[in-house]
Amino acid sequence: MKERVLEAMKRAVETGRAAGVSLLVYQHGEEKLYCDYGFRDLENRIAMSRDTIFRMYSMSKPITSAAMMLLMSRGQVDAGSPVWEYLPEYRQMMSIQNGTPAPVRRTMTVRDLLNMTSGLPYP
Repeated sequence: MKERVLEAMKRAVETGRAAGVSLLVYQHGEEKLYCDYGFRDLENRIAMSRDTIFRMYSMSKPITSAAMMLLMSRGQVDAGSPVWEYLPEYRQMMSIQNGTPAPVRRTMTVRDLLNMTSGLPYP
């Protein structure tokens, strides 16, 4: 498997889709796979390494989605459930219609949060 992963990493670097790539797979508290390829500093040609520190932007969505998938697989969360079942503060949501607060037309679901169709704005 490591050879296939390294080949995919090599293609990503050589086609310019990434400067460098790093992958670490843990399962049940045990390291199953680690590999890296490319550069952490392309300009200075410094290779990617196990201790490379990354800035991760906009990563809350995939991390939250992965956590939700685990909870759903355990039967602890249902994607079709109203959000207020888990966060009661969202039970009586309002929207602004023609400048006037009004009750929302339908209840926001967990699925809406995961699909980014909840209607909640960013600040």
